[in-house]
Amino acid sequence: MKKTFLPILLCLAALCSSCNKQMTDNDMPYVEKDGRTFYGRSYLVEDLNPPPITQRQNFKPQSFYTAGYNSNTDYSFVLDSDLKQFYQAGIDLRMKVLDNFYSQISGANFNNSDFSNQYRPLLAPNVRAEIRKYAKTNHDGDDLYMWQPFTPLPIVSKIYVRYQITYEGDDWFSITPMGDDTGVRLRVVLAGKNMMPVITELKNPAFDVNIAITDSKGVGKGYTLKQEWEYGVFNNKGYNNTYWNYVANIVYNTCNGHKADKGFITEAELLAFADRIERKRAQFLQDFCADLTAPNYTAPTFVQKYSGNLTTAISSALIETNKPTAANETLPSGLQVVLYGKELRPLVVGLSDETLGIDIHKNFDVHRNNLWYGISINKDK
Repeated sequence: MKKTFLPILLCLAALCSSCNKQMTDNDMPYVEKDGRTFYGRSYLVEDLNPPPITQRQNFKPQSFYTAGYNSNTDYSFVLDSDLKQFYQAGIDLRMKVLDNFYSQISGANFNNSDFSNQYRPLLAPNVRAEIRKYAKTNHDGDDLYMWQPFTPLPIVSKIYVRYQITYEGDDWFSITPMGDDTGVRLRVVLAGKNMMPVITELKNPAFDVNIAITDSKGVGKGYTLKQEWEYGVFNNKGYNNTYWNYVANIVYNTCNGHKADKGFITEAELLAFADRIERKRAQFLQDFCADLTAPNYTAPTFVQKYSGNLTTAISSALIETNKPTAANETLPSGLQVVLYGKELRPLVVGLSDETLGIDIHKNFDVHRNNLWYGISINKDK
């Protein structure tokens, strides 16, 4: 049973040392993956250890539209690994959108009208205004040349050109024609409550174009990728991007993207948000274990203090045993801690403690795209 725990298992030494390391050792160099550059830090998917795919034991997904739905019957939560994947998934999403964008712009059957209609949501208002101004000033208003600022090659000779797209970090992407060292740089942020891609800045030295963002208000809701897309637990297969939107809404609202009137979240804000959540979780685990092994431990007092952080099953098990653990000051051999609700409060869903005679855990299915609220587990199980 214990071996199926999520890898959020703690001992006192690991708690004191590894958590401090996580809070301070955040910077990593750029890394190469599949011929593309990714900004590393501590959020590389290679560093993640997501839960294994298991059978749904004691697992009850709840549809939002189910008759008689009661929000008090289920816990809805995300895993720590999901937040870390969200950062990398956001990069991957923008890479795919830009790849489609440049594949079409260099296509032999390029249709300016269809292209404009499709990619208008990808452009912030300031970018749309500036590329129209460019076409009017340099090419008598020919709409075809609105797209010249996006490529360092003459737009009329762009057919069959292949582009290399590289993520530089800080929301900047470089686009370089294969075999050429002259490129274009785009700043593509994640905008709106669903955090969809929007181009807010553009630099094209070959054509002396430098579009900066002058007013961050009203950048738009962003471009929605229509083709099937999947990165880890995030996807829009079958046009179902519910789980992405669920996490994106939490990040957007917590980072005050809407209150700041800028309508988007930067990479720096996203990483700072993830750091805050990790620090909060680390502090919670320290306090939780300290109180669990304190000399004056009593189950009723402990459960009351952590009532908002314990599932019903664990609260009941602690009350039923009410055995002091402080005598030998041994920490629980296993903890499962997830992030609960829109405020991402730490929630203990699994506890293994030989002294207390408790061995409770949850098995999770990593596929969340069909669930309205991420993962849900029935409170009574």
